[in-house]
Amino acid sequence: MKDYTFWERKNPNCQLAVAVNERMSYIYLTDPQVELSEIVNALKEDERIGFIAWKSGQTNYVVSPHSDGKLEFSPDGKYVDDYDQSWRIAGDASILNLKMTKEQRIVYQEYPDALARLHGALHSQEGRVIIVDAKPSYEFIEKHSHDHAGGGAHGSLHKVDSVVPIIVTGASELPESDRLVDLKKWILQLLGES
Repeated sequence: MKDYTFWERKNPNCQLAVAVNERMSYIYLTDPQVELSEIVNALKEDERIGFIAWKSGQTNYVVSPHSDGKLEFSPDGKYVDDYDQSWRIAGDASILNLKMTKEQRIVYQEYPDALARLHGALHSQEGRVIIVDAKPSYEFIEKHSHDHAGGGAHGSLHKVDSVVPIIVTGASELPESDRLVDLKKWILQLLGES
């Protein structure tokens, strides 16, 4: 990726702008002359990357250095996950380690609630953006970020960064699921604010 110009305060007219969040990064393609496929293909050469994702319209695309295939997904399809979210899925589901059952159910394994979380991340950004997720024990760094070698990093969709412990006493009800969005609703109910 050394052949591109990157955003800096002294160089705002660049080809790429990178936002590093330890184990996940957003890459914004600010130069219309740079092809998205060029960047994706360059990233696919790095085995430390778990997956690379981008969107076109409502469709999300995911590839990996560890697969020759591509996963495509979007909301409102025939496959349903544990949270009753429905998805249209085509291609290599193993890229996000999704298990698809005969009953058209989605079972999340390495990436909890991966489809909703990745769809939300991609569609919260304007313009041409690529999301890159590092494999466990790797993280992205740049000259203004810190290296968390030895652990303590966050940001990826992988379960090692997504599943956190919680200890609760004195509650008679449990949250709907173990997702943080459901935990928030449950805490507000306990506080009588829902």
